[in-house]
Amino acid sequence: MTESFSAVGVANSIEEFHYNPDEGTTFAVYYRRYEDILREKCKGWPSERKVRLLLLKLATLEHERFCNFILPRKPAELCFGETINILTNIFSEKSSQFNIRWECLNRKENESDNFVTYASMVNKACEKFKLEELTPDMFKCLIFVKGLVATEDAEIRKRILSKLNQDVKLTLQNVAEECQQIINLRDDTTKMKDKNNNVQM
Repeated sequence: MTESFSAVGVANSIEEFHYNPDEGTTFAVYYRRYEDILREKCKGWPSERKVRLLLLKLATLEHERFCNFILPRKPAELCFGETINILTNIFSEKSSQFNIRWECLNRKENESDNFVTYASMVNKACEKFKLEELTPDMFKCLIFVKGLVATEDAEIRKRILSKLNQDVKLTLQNVAEECQQIINLRDDTTKMKDKNNNVQM
């Protein structure tokens, strides 16, 4: 009876999860809020019971998306740790880590904010920045791409951002070489197009 009441109490203390990355509501943020409850109050629970509780707390669309993602497996076949990892991956930030850092560096105070509110926003943005994972090369690349503001650099910026998201070990020299290759290809394409037009004339 006590165990049943405890389970109901734990379930009632956890809110339903609705994914909203634009508002910063990711599963990682949600789980961080309830991690102590799930680890301490559910310590003696078997893994499958914790998984059931977690999935009960997913809103309808989120639950369906999770179940579709793991097919042909069923939720009951997953351990608690694996379930957490999958949910974290599915319901993660929309923005790339590079973009999160970009936004952090461009953060400005809202006129309606007091200093405490602004400080909390800066603190949150800096935590998401993951400064401890930022290497000198990554920082140089961030500053380099941030400065590519010309209209004709839009395609280069897009390609470099894609590269940086795929390979965190890129150096500033690699990025500069990649930019030059893109320009060379663009120039070659233009020359070939001009030659073809001349032949047709």
